[in-house]
Formats: sequence, C-alpha cells, structure tokens
Amino acid sequence: MKLENVSTTNKPFNQVKAWGILLSAVGLLLLVSILGLAVGWYAFSLSELETIWNRDPETTHHEIIVKIRLPLLLTTLVGGMGLAAASVILQRVMRHRLADTGIMGLTEGGAFAACLVVLYKPDAAYPWYIAAIGLGTIVLGAFNIIFARKVRGGSLAVRSMLVGAIMIMVLLGCARLIVLFTDDLLNNVIQVYLGSSGAVYENWLLPCFALGLLGAIAVIAFKPSTDRARKGVLLASAVVVIVLSMGAAAAFGAIAFVGMLVSLLARRLVGGSEGWVLAVSTVLGAIVMVTLSIINRTLAAPYELPLYVLISMFGAPISLYLFYRSLMNPHKPTDGEH
Repeated sequence: MKLENVSTTNKPFNQVKAWGILLSAVGLLLLVSILGLAVGWYAFSLSELETIWNRDPETTHHEIIVKIRLPLLLTTLVGGMGLAAASVILQRVMRHRLADTGIMGLTEGGAFAACLVVLYKPDAAYPWYIAAIGLGTIVLGAFNIIFARKVRGGSLAVRSMLVGAIMIMVLLGCARLIVLFTDDLLNNVIQVYLGSSGAVYENWLLPCFALGLLGAIAVIAFKPSTDRARKGVLLASAVVVIVLSMGAAAAFGAIAFVGMLVSLLARRLVGGSEGWVLAVSTVLGAIVMVTLSIINRTLAAPYELPLYVLISMFGAPISLYLFYRSLMNPHKPTDGEH
C-alpha cells in the first residue's frame, strides 16, 4: 500500500483562488456558527445574543447559550472538521476518492460498542464508553481490512467499502434488536447510536478531535523518502483515522457520508494539493455539521430527528451516484489500484 495524492481534477493549482475559497468558507462558517447559537426552540436575535452573553449567568437564557448551545456548537464544529480530515487521510491511504470512515464501518463499530455499554452497564462512567468506542472502531477497521484483502477483484478501497456496507447492515440489525428489547433504555440507545441530539458534548471530545486534526496536518505535511518512513506515515495515518472516528462516533453516533462528500467538493474547488484539500475540507465539514445541527433542532421542534436518518436522506443517494460513476470509470487515475 502506497501513499499518494488523490485528485479528481487535472486543473492546475491556483493558490490565489484557493485562498479566496478558504477565506470565503471561513466567513460562511462564522455565519452558521452565530446561527447555531441563535436558532432553536428558543430563538435569539444578534442584539439579544450580545446582551445575553454579558448578562447575569444565573438567567435561563444565559444558561441556554453558554452552557448548552456553545459547548454543543464547539463539539459539532470540531467534529465536522474531524470527519473531513479523517476522510482526506483515508482517501490518501486507500488511494480512492470515495473512502469514508462511516462507509467503511469505523464510526458504526464505535457507536454500536457504545450501545452495548448502555445495554449491559447503563450506569457506567464515561471512561467505559471511551474504551468501548475505541475498541469497536479498531475491531471493525481491522476486520474490514483483513476481510477485504482476502477478497479478489477490484481495488482494495472498493472491496473495503463493500465489506463496510455489509458490516453496517449486520450492526443495524443488531441495533434494532437492542431497541426492540430495551424499552427503558430506548432514548439512550437512540442518542448513542443515531445521534439524536445532533452532537453529544463531553470534556474529552475537544482534545480528541484537536489531537486527531494535528495528526492529520502532520501526516499530510510530512514527505517520506524511505520505505521505513512511508510505513511510519501509514501507521500514523491509521492512528489519526481511528482517533477521529472515535470522536465522531461519540459525538454523532454512526455517521457516514459527510467526510467523503466535503472532501470531494474541496478537491473540485482547489485541485489536487493535499494540504489545501485538508484545509478546505475541514472548514466545509464544520459548516455541514453545524448546519445539520441547526436543521436537526428546528425542523420538527421541539422534537429532534435522528442525525443518522437526516444525513442518510441526503448523503446516501449522492454517494450511490458517485459509487456508480466510480464503477463505470474504473481506470480513472483517481481510483488507485492495489
């Protein structure tokens, strides 16, 4: 397995255009972040936000903004960045533009493992959830690669995605059984597995995503010149993908499609420079997740739609179309053969 850039366009790289796109995306992210604080069951104007921020912290509105929405906004923002970064690194390793941590079953494994903790140890401290999510992510990832390597035909990336789809179907069936026989824990299972609140905030998530994002930057920036160095980068890439997938599974549940779609858009916007693709993808990922979080808590307010369902409604059809195009054009340089 080799490391190489995965480009979806032959257009020359334009740094001025790339800066313009990145700065525009950052501006849009700031806008949706403000909306993320203001929009919801309790809606606030910009002037009210400023007033609430400086108000007595004992007021209800201050608690809604500072203690509820702001932590969730930060988790959603860095979580979206993490999803995008994980997909960029995974695509680089797998040499395929459709590689995604959710499609390959990594976030599914972490979320399902957390469901098992809810089922068998509902009063467990959060370190149990961290350990379970990490173990589930690693086991599903390892099983995917091992099984995909034993299957013949097509590239390793395509085989891994097909294996991931099968594993997702199996775990979905198991999750439905859990829901069927655990009425008293139904809400907890849905929140852990389907991401019903848009994002789950825990103190360890922000450092987890920050560590993963720094690792992604280092992996992209380092240019190995020897076989030993390349193996080291591959190992570091695997660790980065696992750490970011753990964070995504804990924050959003069994999420898929987002990282792949934003990285594809970033490659189309800025070309094949991996550093710029990573930068633009992370900002786009944050924009998408914050926007989905806003939709999630306003579309059917005061109820919330499961995030898994919300994303699948839009992401699955687009992903099927892209996968179909990939199969119809198997010899494009974007689909590396292994």
